[in-house]
Amino acid sequence: MRLRAALLVLFASLAASALAVPRVLIIQQVYKGLPEGAAELNLAADLAGQIAKFARVMPIVWGESDAVFRSYVEDGTIKRPSENPDTNEIRDAAKAINAKYIIVIQAMRQDGIAYPKAWLYKDGSRRVAWSYGPDKQSSAQSMVIKIDGFVDWTSTIESVAKTWAEMLDIEAFQSHPIDPNLKPPTEVIGGQPGEEAPVPVVDATAGAEALAEAEKFVSSGRADMAILVLRDAVDADPYEPKRRLRLAELLSQQGLPELAASEARRGAEMMPDSPELWLVAAKAELLAGNSDQAHEDVNQALARGADGPLARRLIGDIHLMSGELDKAAVAYEASLAESDDKINKAGMENDADRANGYAFAIQLFDQASDSAAEDLKDLIPSIRLGNDMPALQERAKHLLRRSKAMASMLSLLTPPKRHARSHEQRDLAQKLLAQSAAEVAAYSQSRSNVMATDAAISLGEAVYALKAVRQLHKLERLYGDVNAEGSDKDDERSGGGGNMDQLDSHPRNGSRLPAPSV
Repeated sequence: MRLRAALLVLFASLAASALAVPRVLIIQQVYKGLPEGAAELNLAADLAGQIAKFARVMPIVWGESDAVFRSYVEDGTIKRPSENPDTNEIRDAAKAINAKYIIVIQAMRQDGIAYPKAWLYKDGSRRVAWSYGPDKQSSAQSMVIKIDGFVDWTSTIESVAKTWAEMLDIEAFQSHPIDPNLKPPTEVIGGQPGEEAPVPVVDATAGAEALAEAEKFVSSGRADMAILVLRDAVDADPYEPKRRLRLAELLSQQGLPELAASEARRGAEMMPDSPELWLVAAKAELLAGNSDQAHEDVNQALARGADGPLARRLIGDIHLMSGELDKAAVAYEASLAESDDKINKAGMENDADRANGYAFAIQLFDQASDSAAEDLKDLIPSIRLGNDMPALQERAKHLLRRSKAMASMLSLLTPPKRHARSHEQRDLAQKLLAQSAAEVAAYSQSRSNVMATDAAISLGEAVYALKAVRQLHKLERLYGDVNAEGSDKDDERSGGGGNMDQLDSHPRNGSRLPAPSV
């Protein structure tokens, strides 16, 4: 695969005229002091190969293994390059070869998890023009591809490189025209140039088969392989919306909402008659915490006729994330009214759709609850210090209104039967959070130490209750309705002894690195 990528870049490089095509200098910086058990994840050559396929820019990889870079070293244009160049050396080299863009990569793998990060700089500026990693996600973690339970790093590297190249082509390089001279004359098979690659013939049946194969992988717990199948299916026919919709949904479900949004948005731009892709993009952006972009995506969908319960619910979700709870309530009520009207007309209820809608709304409620709890936690010591009390009192009033509205809005949701118990407990937890907000507001007026203690205790109880109800919600998702009285069977389900905390596993966060100041 590495040789194939290098040959693709070489073909593009040889075809490009001296200055006609924008150049991209790609540097993979080596980690200094890798964590124990970690290793470098080499992405530069594969990214260059994927970028070359789009034929808009000419990628050049830093290092002797790149023929074009080596030629610059040999003729003295680039002088004595370091293996791990610093900022000044990178900028000097980019200027010497007239590179319009610089891409800096930092990537490692640890404990079977990939942590790829990239930053794009343009026209010699130190300002980041595009990024993937901690600047856009709470974690730079990337999904890995597994085969028979083991990580396939070759496929993982290829998948990451392909995703980045697609994102860059849409978000950074789209203004540059496609140059036919940059396209490789033939595809490369098995590392041997000159052999024509077979052109896949994809029809509706093939698309249905790809979706069916992907669903088999999903049902067997192999969402990673399903994504791989759907990526190939989308590449084979980029203008078929169903495959791209399912791909975006799976990416979002695997904890990669920004990749899901980018995938759906790219399809929406290519297929104006599929406004549902804009809604999928909006939903993913909400999960990533990008309410402004989500709002823009919903507006794009509405402008193309995608008006219905889902669009209205997403508008409600956007208002919820933005703290505009009155507007959120109006949008939710309109969505529910329209959904119920359609259900009555059809004479039946789509339980799966209702369950999916509830699950998504609960995710947003959890995010909003965490945000409110953090704000209350920060506010208590601020009130104790007493700086700018009028502003602190106003913040306290706002948090009280926000917490009460969230508790009221929760009653608008109709839970599926399997989540009835957790919904009831979530309602109590939200009311406890609202009680804490009321006590914080009272403390801001009285400055009483007793009231401060009461507020802190109530907040601690609310946070604990919210955590407990999320664990119960997980159990319900896995096993259905959980008996309120408990049983030996329930203990077995929760891993013995009824310890629900055992289910609360989170992916390990990678070591954060600051964006290189290139």
